[in-house]
Amino acid sequence: MNDNTRNMRDFLLLYNQLTEQCFDRCVYNMSRNSVSNRENDCISMCADRYVAFNQKTMHVFVEYQNMKQQVALNAQSSPGTSGTVA
Repeated sequence: MNDNTRNMRDFLLLYNQLTEQCFDRCVYNMSRNSVSNRENDCISMCADRYVAFNQKTMHVFVEYQNMKQQVALNAQSSPGTSGTVA
C-alpha cells in the first residue's frame, strides 16, 4: 500500500469516527427536517474537540518516536555496545 492510499485510508477512518461519535452525542431529534441550533453548536464543539485531541495525540506520539529514535542512536554510538563503532 503506497503512502497516498494509507493517508487517505487514515483520513477516512478518522472522519468516520468523528462523524459517528459527534452524531451519536449531538443529534437528539430525527423527526425534524433541519438541525437545531443546539445540535449544530454541539456538533461544532464536538468536532473541534475531536480534532484538537487527535492533533495533541499525534504531537505526543511524534515526540515519543523522536525520543525513542535518539535513544537508539545514542546506544549504537556508545562505546561498549554490541554494535560496530564508526
